[in-house]
Parts: sequence; C-alpha cells; structure tokens
Amino acid sequence: MQRKIGFIPAMLAIIALTLALAVSASAGTWINNTSRNIMTPGTDGGLILVSPGDSVATVYVPTDGDLTRTAATPYYNPVAVRHTVTSTGSGDDQTVTLLGTGTPSHIYIWKVTGGPVSVFYDAVANTPAVAILRAGDRFQHDIRRRAATLVLQFAASGTCEILETNEAIE
Repeated sequence: MQRKIGFIPAMLAIIALTLALAVSASAGTWINNTSRNIMTPGTDGGLILVSPGDSVATVYVPTDGDLTRTAATPYYNPVAVRHTVTSTGSGDDQTVTLLGTGTPSHIYIWKVTGGPVSVFYDAVANTPAVAILRAGDRFQHDIRRRAATLVLQFAASGTCEILETNEAIE
C-alpha cells in the first residue's frame, strides 16, 4: 500500500512511531508479592503461572494488578532494525540487506527527501518496481522473508528511512 503524505507529516510520523515504541512502559520484570498464584502473559504471549515470590519477564501488559515491577527490561520494541539510506542520485543505487532470519516480517519505507526512488526486491531486474516513492510517500509491505535485499534506485539525490519490524505497525 502506498500513501502520499507531506514531508513534515512524514517526519512527524517517524518521530511519533519512535516515541511510541520507546515509551511502552508496561513491559518489564515483575514479582508476585502475594500469597496466591497469578496467571499472566509471558514473553511469547502465552499465559504462565507465577507462584508467590516468583518473577516473570514479559513484553506484555501484566493481567493482574498484584504484580510489582522490579525492572524495566525486557523492553517491547517491534522494530528489529532501522536503516537510513542516502544516495547522490542517478547511478548511485543503494542496496539494503534485510535480516531475513525468522523475523522481521514487515518493512516500512519513507521517502524523506529528494527526487523519486524506485524500490525493487532483490534486483533492479525484478521488474516492475514494487513502489515508486516521492518525498513524503510511505510504502509498507508484509514481506515475510520473501526477499533478501531491497534495491533503491534514486532518480535524484535523497534519503529514505526503512524500518524492518516483527509485526505490523499502523
């Protein structure tokens, strides 16, 4: 899906996403200080039993208010890696190697500055381009490890931001 947004809204969206991911304070390590067993989501999302005096590390919001937070880690962050790609323009194609092992499954590309950029999976020969982005455009795709690289073919100098995520972000 491709959406046209202006330069300032695109930058604000990137900043908002970064801040939203940074302040998810509900993740962490929690201890059961009660005299009863408590069920709560573990790091994989499945319910686990936390006995009195035991701790649990989770990236999910605990389902019981009787757990006491003892540490901020582990942190929740669906962004596996962030790439900033800059090109001097035509003839200066940029290749980004994707993680590709198990996760992430989604990519988000923002055209931040400069002229148009064509995005290809694995090679420029893999036509047509999956997206042609102009400043302010955003492209997202549930890639699910079906490509090992992104090739960005810039028509003019410019910059793109690319996020590889473990889940969809809207």
